[in-house]
Amino acid sequence: MAPSRAVVAGLLIGALAGCGRVGFSDRTGLDASPDSPSDGAGSDGPRPMITRIAVADGSVRDGLATLKNGVPDTAMDNSVVQVADVPNFEDRGIVEFALPPGLTVTAAQVDLGVFSSMGPFPFPIEVFGYDAGTSADGLLAVSDWTGGTSLGTFMYAGEATVSFDVTAALATAAANASPYVGIRFEFRDPSTINLNGPFVAFNSNEFPPAAQLAITE
Repeated sequence: MAPSRAVVAGLLIGALAGCGRVGFSDRTGLDASPDSPSDGAGSDGPRPMITRIAVADGSVRDGLATLKNGVPDTAMDNSVVQVADVPNFEDRGIVEFALPPGLTVTAAQVDLGVFSSMGPFPFPIEVFGYDAGTSADGLLAVSDWTGGTSLGTFMYAGEATVSFDVTAALATAAANASPYVGIRFEFRDPSTINLNGPFVAFNSNEFPPAAQLAITE
């Protein structure tokens, strides 16, 4: 049984008190099967699309219960995918996806619903991609804290959903025949606010809908 929202609030926010939930909007294909290609693909039709639901998600934390020192302390699954960087702790959000063999990639996008967030808005989130050559193995671990390649940055301003182009990460994973790909979200600029600091927490398998990866072959 998934933990209650009251329990997860204590797990994910830590020192960030008083957060409010931001509702997510409906998104096409959000409830698609983790292993389902789209229908109607053919030589004269649209390119085939594969969707995947995250097989591992959560956050890796440095600090709060221990000294924040740039070294990860805890992998927090069974919770949401939180991204925050305040004076006494940092959380980096992780989602990992299983990939089919023989994958070819024309385009790829990750879609996430927002479970909760707090400003001041906007704030920049940097996105990294990594494959099995780094630490992508379908499991959440402290080794997911670093590594991989920056895919760019987006400004988060309180939106209910986030979509981000991850074509470069998927193309690399496919070229390396990696069975998994990981996407990591980090605060680009640490906040100086001790309490009620900025963060965004994305939905997860335990608090659905989980992140979805859409790959166009």
